Amino acid sequence: MPKDIAIAGVYITPFVGFYFAAFLVFLAVRFLLARSRIEQAFWRPELAETGLFLIILSLIARLS
Repeated sequence: MPKDIAIAGVYITPFVGFYFAAFLVFLAVRFLLARSRIEQAFWRPELAETGLFLIILSLIARLS
């Protein structure tokens, strides 16, 4: 696991970087899902998007 990063005396955990990377990937996947109208198959699209984001975030954290 990477060490904390010090920026101007403030220690930032690497998880913040994982979060932003997952968010960028999530936006791309969300755009593709919206274009293909797959999101209409879900009863609660917001809940499905939350689950998708958590899956992407955990994969990025696991692979690093």
